Amino acid sequence: MKSDFNFDDCSLVPPGPNGTYPTPAPTFYRATDAPTASPKYDIATPASKPTPHHSVPPTHAPTAARYTGHPTYPYHPPLRKTMIYLVLRTDYYPEQTYFSLQNAATGEYIWDYPKSSDPLKKMTVYHYSVEVDFNGCYFFVLGDSKGDGLVRGGGFFQLYFNDYMAWNGQMFGTQTSVAVGAGCPK
Repeated sequence: MKSDFNFDDCSLVPPGPNGTYPTPAPTFYRATDAPTASPKYDIATPASKPTPHHSVPPTHAPTAARYTGHPTYPYHPPLRKTMIYLVLRTDYYPEQTYFSLQNAATGEYIWDYPKSSDPLKKMTVYHYSVEVDFNGCYFFVLGDSKGDGLVRGGGFFQLYFNDYMAWNGQMFGTQTSVAVGAGCPK
């Protein structure tokens, strides 16, 4: 399923009480926090102690005014991963239901259902999950070719991002969509 996604066609339900996604506070590291060299090298002779492959050059040359005994290193936040999780209960007409999850940065489809090799069954609960980059942006689209959503037989869907429900429902007509991820425009 290909989609011409537009941010104006959806709304983001903020998961946090203040309307934003939680973000981690930056952690600054000093040289003493960095891993030390292997003890197999002769510490007395600096030439025999190679620079570890994980070393990061200082952001500035230490000066008398700024030097505190430890050079500073650039902050590189770790790539934070989280889960996108979908709970989908099909209605009496699962052949009318389709959905996709697309990475906004790459255009790659993470989910694109139904697949002819794995059709959806009626009145069945499905669970889909994928690990994604927390700071990314992902487009979720759910549709019903007849235009009645998932109401025939009590179908529903729930989409979670980072353990917060980002979107849910059952009566959406032909299509519903949402952008989830900390990297999505507000």
